[in-house]
Amino acid sequence: MLFKRGAEAEIHLTEFLGRKAIAKWRVPKTYRNREIDDILRKSRTKSEARLISEVKKCGVSTPVIYDVNVDECMIIMQYINGKRIKDILNNVSENERKKICHKIGESVGKMHADSIIHGDLTTSNMILLNDKIFFIDFGLGEKNSEVEVKGVDLHVMMEGFEGAHSEVDAFGYVLDSYKPYDKKGMAVKRMHEISERGRYA
Repeated sequence: MLFKRGAEAEIHLTEFLGRKAIAKWRVPKTYRNREIDDILRKSRTKSEARLISEVKKCGVSTPVIYDVNVDECMIIMQYINGKRIKDILNNVSENERKKICHKIGESVGKMHADSIIHGDLTTSNMILLNDKIFFIDFGLGEKNSEVEVKGVDLHVMMEGFEGAHSEVDAFGYVLDSYKPYDKKGMAVKRMHEISERGRYA
């Protein structure tokens, strides 16, 4: 069953060995040369599956990958039956919001410390389940240790918070728990610089 359609992929609800699962299929792009499109889709499928697995190693929750079919450009993974942070963050108590945001900041800090860039750090891609925050959709992710790329990752997250959670104090809590993982504060500084560039562009 089609669950969600994005720019790069379709998300289907399915089953894998009797368990509810998600199938992420990278759809062909007819505007691209077929051979190039095939190479890109296969490469991005492998890259995303690898990142999802690597993130677990640095202590951040992601769905369990059940199967990767590179030829079909498909990843089958655990269905996280929780609540999207986007849907709940504005409605919880201040203490609960602070707790959730601290977990987000710590998780992103751990990823960045291991040179893992998510690429789309919006609260739509964070799911709360059993007091854990699961990060999903690493389709735009990459391994990169550059401060600029980490700053962009943070800036995307900041803009997401400002757009979806502007009515509450939230992003400051995220940064509070991120900063211990940010060597010399370089990534946060770059995030602010990127904001200024956009303001004066």
